[in-house]
Amino acid sequence: MDTGPLLLAEAGLLDGYDATCHWTAMASLKELSANTRIVEQLYFIDRNRSTCAGQAASLDYSMAMLRYMRGDALYHLVGNELIYTAPRSAELRQREIINPQPFVTNPLLNRAQRIMQENVESPLDIETVAARCGISIRELQYLFQRHLNTSPKKRYIALRLQHAKELLLYSSMSIRETGLASGFMTPSAYYRAFLAVFQTSPQEYRNAFTKKSRVYGRNLY
Repeated sequence: MDTGPLLLAEAGLLDGYDATCHWTAMASLKELSANTRIVEQLYFIDRNRSTCAGQAASLDYSMAMLRYMRGDALYHLVGNELIYTAPRSAELRQREIINPQPFVTNPLLNRAQRIMQENVESPLDIETVAARCGISIRELQYLFQRHLNTSPKKRYIALRLQHAKELLLYSSMSIRETGLASGFMTPSAYYRAFLAVFQTSPQEYRNAFTKKSRVYGRNLY
């Protein structure tokens, strides 16, 4: 659970398996286990390996394991005792995209952002994103402007920069590598984009976190 899968990965026990962990550890998990498919969801049970995001997700995971190991009768009995009769499914993402309400009634917008999130290292052009959603560029632009007050291009950059922040904080990648992994082909383009949004450089952002984490914790390794 939580960052525990890092230990499994370092020991080679996740090679050839699908796994998850707390979202802050995913960058490190991918570095440690290149042969593992890392998925961001509450928990994942793959044959004789099971991994979980931890914290609140541990209850959903425990209920799933109880059902898997001891059947429906005990599962329902425990669920009633805990007053937790509708555990969340494993496939739910750990983090919901900001301002989730519009996506309930606009699944196309949700799909567009998921496509963007899944393609941060090698960004797609907006035409391709629209095509994968089955709509025109104009309709995609309309949805983003109406519900998020921004353009698809700006939102895509914001998602890539968010990914870069996570790599800066929770991976051992160099500054340049975090930029490349977030779809920025040159250090200068990465620096300009990061500075424009966060008013600090990638290096300064990492340095500030490193100092704070010594006091407040959450260093992974």
